[in-house]
Amino acid sequence: MNDTIPGPVEQLDRARRRMLLGGTIGFAVWWGGRIAVELLPRAGHDARITLPLIVLSLAGWVYWVIHLVRMTLVSRAIASDPRLRSALNDERVREARLKAFAAAFWIMLLAQAPLLLAALFLELPARAGGEITIFAGVVGAGLAFLHYDRES
Repeated sequence: MNDTIPGPVEQLDRARRRMLLGGTIGFAVWWGGRIAVELLPRAGHDARITLPLIVLSLAGWVYWVIHLVRMTLVSRAIASDPRLRSALNDERVREARLKAFAAAFWIMLLAQAPLLLAALFLELPARAGGEITIFAGVVGAGLAFLHYDRES
């Protein structure tokens, strides 16, 4: 980090990264579990795996909600302080956000190729295709932002 950034700003920047990583992991576990519960029985897997996947998915949802609430509370505190708001939303962060959205767009497009290929051999519900695409885009955006924010 930049040595000229005061302590509280640097701490909030690190906290934002931790909350975004936690939220991305929670979302991935939550939606990944939901998608697996929907698709595994269609692929012929034993139904006994469904309950553990549902429990894992719910745990991911709880973890995601915890990070979402924390991020909302921190965002409100930052919004009330113009100095913190400008320091935590500088051009480096805006550029990382823009690059992350671009990466998520391409990830969503690339997620369609295996789905279209799989649809030639398997009967996939349309809802699953949409959920997998959204899953790939959201997780891709979160991870890409963390990558580009760290890179700059």
